[in-house]
Formats: sequence, structure tokens, C-alpha cells
Amino acid sequence: MDIAALAYGTFFLSRRASPLRTVLKTLPVGALAVAVLANGAPWPLVAALALSALGDAFLAGDGERWLPPGLGAFLLAHLAYVWLFVDNILDANLFWPAEGAPSLAARGLACLAVVGAAALMLRWLWSSLGGLRPAVLAYVAAIVAMVVSSFWLVTGYVAVMVGAVLFFASDAILSAQIFRKRLKSTAGRVAVWGLYFVAQVLIAGAYGFSWSSHVHIRF
Repeated sequence: MDIAALAYGTFFLSRRASPLRTVLKTLPVGALAVAVLANGAPWPLVAALALSALGDAFLAGDGERWLPPGLGAFLLAHLAYVWLFVDNILDANLFWPAEGAPSLAARGLACLAVVGAAALMLRWLWSSLGGLRPAVLAYVAAIVAMVVSSFWLVTGYVAVMVGAVLFFASDAILSAQIFRKRLKSTAGRVAVWGLYFVAQVLIAGAYGFSWSSHVHIRF
């Protein structure tokens, strides 16, 4: 899994679409999905990772042709994450956070910051979205819901919250590359892949592996 992620990020990130490139891009998160399934992780996590791997496969191909299905796969992945996080929130006492957890005010401000950042990004991208405006709006709503819901998890889920923010940052850079043709340098491409993969590992590790107990994160 790590070898495939490193190989893609090092050698295949900027290469043209090919079957090998698609396999190497799909394998890391696909392997995560299989690993958490084998460890008895909650089904929304397995679904989120599997859908993300499917999105990786779509986006490894021709950008214009496969962007809509890739966008759709990741939108469903974010909704699966929202399901996972909200299920945890409902199991906890949302309005009385555990000792040491961020205050309600801090969580609320963090949510407003994410919503504001998403709104500014949409405004900047709007003229370049064309016929994809409805799809991008739906996608942004889904990823904002994913990040915001992660902020309301009980204390001990710091890795999940950080992972959600990294996912958001990766998508922001990718959208600038796709729709505004900005940040398309090698550093920008590496940032998109690196932030995305670390985000998935943090979230999957929190819910899907036995070593999650070492960082005080349990489902």
C-alpha cells in the first residue's frame, strides 16, 4: 500500500494516463478499504474508502471525460464519511463535550471557517465551472458536511478531524488545478496526492485498525 502510494507520487503523478498509472493510483486507498474490512471496521468507512478508490481510478484517466463520474464517486465517499461521523456524534453527548475537548464555541468557529473558505473557493471557481456548476455545488456541500461533522466528534478523534481538513485542502488545490489551471507544478500535484493519502490514512487508522488504541481513538 505505502509502496504503491510512494511509486505513484514519485514516478507516475505527472505521467499520461495508462493502465499502470490507474492501478498505482487506485491501489493505495483500495488496499486501505480491504484492510479495514478485514479488521471489522464500520461499513460506512469501508464504503467511503472503496468509493474513494473508485474515484481515484476515474481521475487517473482522461480528465475531462472521467471527471463527472470521479466527482460522483468522491461525493458518495464524503456522504459515507458523514454517516460514519454522525453515527458517532449521536452515540455521544454532543452538547456536553468530554473534559479536554474543544468548546462548543471553538467548534462553531471552526465550522464557520470551513464554510467561509468553501464559499470563497466557489466564488473564485464559479466562472470556470460551466455545466458542472450543479455537480460542483453538490460536491462542495458534501465535503463541507464531512469536515464540519468531524469537528463534532468526541475528544480523542483528533486524527479524524485533521484528516478531514487535509482532505478539504487537497480538494481545494485540485479544483484550482482543474478549473482555473493554477498550482499545476510538480509541487502542487504532490501536495494534492500527499494531503489526500495522509487524510485517508488518518481517518482509516482511527476507525479501522487495532493500533488506533495507541492514539486513544476507538469506534
